[in-house]
Amino acid sequence: MYDKNFLRDYGPMVEVLIRDIFSPYRDGTLFPFIRYKDPYMGHCWASGFAWNNDNGNNHESTSEAMNAWAGIIMYGLLT
Repeated sequence: MYDKNFLRDYGPMVEVLIRDIFSPYRDGTLFPFIRYKDPYMGHCWASGFAWNNDNGNNHESTSEAMNAWAGIIMYGLLT
């Protein structure tokens, strides 16, 4: 927010990181659409597959999710 050179130097990479968790493109070739969320369950999974965890899949941390969305919003406001 304060260093304009950061946006110039790292902006394209930040946008790739954003697309990694929230790709808005249904036909994107880099990341799948709604990669971040299980539309049936209504939330995201932290571990992915249950076969390697006797407790099943675990739910993503809400604080991690909130920080990710807040960062995306702040980047959007900056750009």
